Amino acid sequence: MKRTNIALIVLAVTVIIVASGTIINIRMVDTITNDLETAISNIENGNKNNAEYYTRSAINSWESMLNILTMFNSHDKTDNIDQCLHIAETDLKNNETNLFLEEGQRTIILLRHLKDMEYPTPQNIL
Repeated sequence: MKRTNIALIVLAVTVIIVASGTIINIRMVDTITNDLETAISNIENGNKNNAEYYTRSAINSWESMLNILTMFNSHDKTDNIDQCLHIAETDLKNNETNLFLEEGQRTIILLRHLKDMEYPTPQNIL
C-alpha cells in the first residue's frame, strides 16, 4: 500500500511539473509575441522609437526566458527564433523597415508554432 501511495505522489508531482512547464512556456511566448506585434504595429504607423522599444522588450523577455524555454523545447527551434529576433532588431536599427516587418512576422510565426507544440495533442505527443 505504501508503494502505491508513493507512486501516486510521484505521478502527481510529475503531472504538476509538466503542466506548469507548459503554462510557463505559453505565457512567455504570448508576452514576446505581443511585444513584437506592438512593434510591428508601431513601425507601420511610422513610430520607430516605440517599435525599437517593443522590439528591445521582446528580446529582453526572450533572453530572460531562454534558459527555461530550452529545458522544454528543441534547441534548434529556440536558436532559430533567437536569430530572427536579432535580425529584426538589426533591420530596425538600419532603417530597413520592410525587412524588419518580414523578420518580425517570421518570428511571430515561429513563436506561435513553438506555442502550438506545447499543447498535448496526439500530433505533439507522437
